[in-house]
Amino acid sequence: MMVRDSRTITGQSNQVSSAPLSSTDLDEATDLRESLMPALTKRPGSPERREAIEQIAASQDVSSRTIRRWISAFESMGMVGLARAARKLPRMDKGAHRLPHELVQVVQSTLISNPPGTSIRKIHDIVTRGVPELALVPRKSGRVIELSVATVRRVRQEMLDDPTLRLLFADADARKEYIRTYSGQVMAAHGNDMWQMDMTRCDIMVYDPDKDAIYRPRVQAVIDVYSGCIMGISFSRREDQDQADLVLARSLMRKYGALDAHWPMRGVARRLYIDNGKTYKSAHFHRIVSGIGMEIIHSRPLVSHTRGKVERFFGTLHQVERALVGYCGENAAKRSNHELNRLYRNTLAWAREGRNVARHERLLTLAEYQEVILKWLVTDYHQTVVHGLTRLQHFVQTAPASTLIDLDLYDLSLLFARWEPRTVRSDGTVLIDKVAWTTPNGRLAQYQRMKVVVMTEAFALGDPRRLAAYEDRSGRFQMLGPIAPAPTAADSLEAAAQRRANRAATKEQLAEADGLRRELFNPAATYEAHLNRGMEDVIVQPAPLPAPRARLAALQPEAAPQPDLDGFGDFLKPAEDMDELLRRIREDN
Repeated sequence: MMVRDSRTITGQSNQVSSAPLSSTDLDEATDLRESLMPALTKRPGSPERREAIEQIAASQDVSSRTIRRWISAFESMGMVGLARAARKLPRMDKGAHRLPHELVQVVQSTLISNPPGTSIRKIHDIVTRGVPELALVPRKSGRVIELSVATVRRVRQEMLDDPTLRLLFADADARKEYIRTYSGQVMAAHGNDMWQMDMTRCDIMVYDPDKDAIYRPRVQAVIDVYSGCIMGISFSRREDQDQADLVLARSLMRKYGALDAHWPMRGVARRLYIDNGKTYKSAHFHRIVSGIGMEIIHSRPLVSHTRGKVERFFGTLHQVERALVGYCGENAAKRSNHELNRLYRNTLAWAREGRNVARHERLLTLAEYQEVILKWLVTDYHQTVVHGLTRLQHFVQTAPASTLIDLDLYDLSLLFARWEPRTVRSDGTVLIDKVAWTTPNGRLAQYQRMKVVVMTEAFALGDPRRLAAYEDRSGRFQMLGPIAPAPTAADSLEAAAQRRANRAATKEQLAEADGLRRELFNPAATYEAHLNRGMEDVIVQPAPLPAPRARLAALQPEAAPQPDLDGFGDFLKPAEDMDELLRRIREDN
């Protein structure tokens, strides 16, 4: 097998190198040989040849090195070599390995025998330690060169460029994805084995009272591939990261209230199958999904039929929208503009003027539309019989108990939060949108000039709540507490309280550091002790002063008298902190 693979990789270059020269190439080589004759007729290495080469180079407007290369090619390979050198045709060994065939086989075998994620450096170590005699490659010059990491990487890339050999690096999921791309099937073994997630526009116009706007909403849904049940769904005016997070959170969590008994779908799937949209490929979304423990599989670009499960659900949803007031069709050609304009006028008169308009004579509000779709999902879609069982029964009977996890809401809120790295300033604050934020407990002051992570709570109804955390070298987070806008007035009671909290936190940290210093300090580990151990018998005496201390004191001039500044001198005394300075200013005033 490996012999066949090796020939497959290197065989292409042999076809290129053996390509015949055209008559034009030979004619040009013949003309070039005539121009080189003044140098060819001279003895190699003689001053006459060197002088002739310089003259030819000047007449041909090329370097003398190029002329020497042409002469060398003609003298070694005749007209064919000269034609190749002059026309820059492919080298005879272009694309072929200069490594021994046995070594290439060993590298290929090692690449295939290890998991696809094994690093190139590890593969290199395995080869060089397993067959050290093969890893030393002799050159014609007599030098011996060791197999390099770059060469191993080049061998692997050549295998990946081969349409058949690349499949040897594919794991089970990648091989299944490769088959799906051409068969259009996405397979799942049971409920919560794989979810699909996607977004599309609704074929209906709705009225949003909060925005006082009429628009065509977008729907984003997560579907269980095995059962066809909808795990979570959301409707919004535009596609953004918040909606993607919201629909994923709804899929993970237990439905509350009366919905729990009718909509039991929840848990954590083994895999999440999504497209290559900006929202789904963001680092934020990948961090959430990996934190939950799900594997992400991105479909191939421009291949939509592998997402057929969720696409078919959207088609069924559009059929339901046909029966609702405000249906606008999938495009302008299927849209009744006169009917929609009448509904627009009635809706605005009902919303803005309080006119009594029947529900079937106006557009649905966004909340009313969501209620209709929710009832349809629970009473119709999930109860549809497929292969002898309803979609709901397919999920309930096959979803493993290990996937039906009730996740902690606090942990989920931290996981879905927006993470923004910030540097703590010297006053114990971080800057967010040009506003200084700090921890009321003063903990942030302990991390001056260090990086922290500000977590902004997702799905907040009012002002978003923010938390500060420090990520240590092991990747674990230490929660520092909630942050709030720092007081802006220095003489306010809030600012004074914040300074006291910062001082208390920093003093606590300094006391802890002093305790660690006393615990870790070892006199025997100092540099001076190290020097003494090297020359224990040498004692250095202090150098004598050049004059008695009394004489030196007599030479010192008397201190100049200090002027009496009265009360102003007290004001100039340094203050320990801002609070003491403010107290002096109040006393003086």
